[in-house]
Amino acid sequence: MRFTEQKIQEEFSKTLLGTVELNVWHNGFEADILNRVAPDAFIEYEIKITQEDFFADFFKENKGYHKHELIKSGMHVNQFWYICPFATIAPGIVPLYAGLIYVRRLWKVDKYVYDFIRVKLPGVPV
Repeated sequence: MRFTEQKIQEEFSKTLLGTVELNVWHNGFEADILNRVAPDAFIEYEIKITQEDFFADFFKENKGYHKHELIKSGMHVNQFWYICPFATIAPGIVPLYAGLIYVRRLWKVDKYVYDFIRVKLPGVPV
């Protein structure tokens, strides 16, 4: 079974506190997972299944605004993370302002469980 964005959303959202919205528009851009952790504090999680999808993310724009320029300036969300299958994206190519979480599926007794590993924190160079 291959990873799907929907399954990763479903499993990862179970690990979050606060208000969680899936596939929601925020500041003119779609967020795979938007987590409101305080009245004015948001964390966005962007799921990438392939490297090609990851690289395409840097070209997103709306009405002349580039998503990643807004993220870097702090005008979009308070934290930004990528989630991908294990080793799909190398930590060294993730921008400084973004974090990286690997997901892997493990067999436990009688079912698969999803394991999420934070491999790069936002603001911390690799």
